[in-house]
Amino acid sequence: MKQLDPPRRHYQIAGHSMGITILATLLLSSPLRLLAEEPECGGQILCAGTVIDTSNIDQLLDATFDGHQISDLLLDSVVMQVRDYNLKIELAHAEPWPRNPYLDAASEANIGKVTLDPATRRVVGWEVGEPFPNIDEQDPDAGLKIMWNFQYALHKGNSQNWLEYAFMMVDRKAGLHRTETYTYQVVYAKGRYGPGVAPIIGDGTIAERNITRWLGPKDKQGDGAYAIHYDTGAFNDTWAYAAKVRRTRRVSGASWFAPIGSLDYLTDDGNIFRADPTWYPQIKLLGKKTILAVGRSKEPIWVPEARELTDRYPRLDLANPPHWNPVDDWEPREVYVVEITPPEEHPYSRKVLYLDTEFWMGYMADAYDREGDLYKWFSHAYRLHPLDYPGGFAIWGDWATGVNFKRDHASIFGGHSTYFNGPEIEGMVDPSNLGQKERAVVIPDMRP
Repeated sequence: MKQLDPPRRHYQIAGHSMGITILATLLLSSPLRLLAEEPECGGQILCAGTVIDTSNIDQLLDATFDGHQISDLLLDSVVMQVRDYNLKIELAHAEPWPRNPYLDAASEANIGKVTLDPATRRVVGWEVGEPFPNIDEQDPDAGLKIMWNFQYALHKGNSQNWLEYAFMMVDRKAGLHRTETYTYQVVYAKGRYGPGVAPIIGDGTIAERNITRWLGPKDKQGDGAYAIHYDTGAFNDTWAYAAKVRRTRRVSGASWFAPIGSLDYLTDDGNIFRADPTWYPQIKLLGKKTILAVGRSKEPIWVPEARELTDRYPRLDLANPPHWNPVDDWEPREVYVVEITPPEEHPYSRKVLYLDTEFWMGYMADAYDREGDLYKWFSHAYRLHPLDYPGGFAIWGDWATGVNFKRDHASIFGGHSTYFNGPEIEGMVDPSNLGQKERAVVIPDMRP
């Protein structure tokens, strides 16, 4: 892959393409500039650190933060949770995410080369980077192109090793009642980037391979799953291993929106959206706006070695009902608002995604039932993870929350000891490892 120098970001303005250098982008959005130009806070101009909660939300809706009115920054689903579910919003200034020169160079090379096939709704000519760096909001296919950017161009590295992560299950009345722990490895076979890295492994039909193994509790210990995700529109292939009977069975890929065990997630809810975009009959861009979301998480949500619950789960408000609310900084982030319409047999009538306009990751999503009522709310927070070369990084989830308002229940994801691009990860993602005891792995210090 040829690297372009210097890499530039492109935006379509009045029909013309304008390149903006990384340096200019950072200078224009740097915290120093924000501090220099920010008006003195006080009164109806809110300061960083202000907490919006049920006692003051109605008085603060007309106030502003970083030049935005609070009523414009808060989603209706978030306002409802502040009023009725004790959610607290602590304001913070947004810090710009750094850019990866390899992804930027690949994205620029895709301009005019990568296309969308109107018959199949699939991308043609793509190998790595953003397939559609310039989004024209008036384009009837803008929503679909954004979802292909999300699918292909997240800053996720080429492989990941989650040595341990957890799903915490929380009931509105009973509080935290179950924690399941796992180890997870994934190798991405397309869209790979970095110095000397070929963008595709194999013939280009496979998007990723991953393996999950349960570490606990005892009733799940040793269970596992191995999956192949395709980039052809075909359903995923998944094999599930049951430790109690020591048997592996194949799971139908047609169950791509089935519930995940007892979690509040469907299979396609993972990472806000985890499916092939063409499986949805309609994807529509509703617009662009700035919202309050958790961008950079303060610290890990889960510290398994801590004895006290409040220390073990520092990003959860376990002490107060509904016991699942995040405790973190909320920043103004510009997002595309994309509505996806699932097939008729899907439990959701529609799902609205809020995706970063530069880096594509999803901050939040609202899912509605077949009667049109709010069914679930998803929120993801992120962290920078360094990669295996100078200036390389991944922007990947630190915690995630899925709230099911019908069940009065939530499932919260949190991970630690995660690293990226390790040379041994590819060998770990193999179905023969299902049922095998975990081998000790030296964990490099991969957090900045």
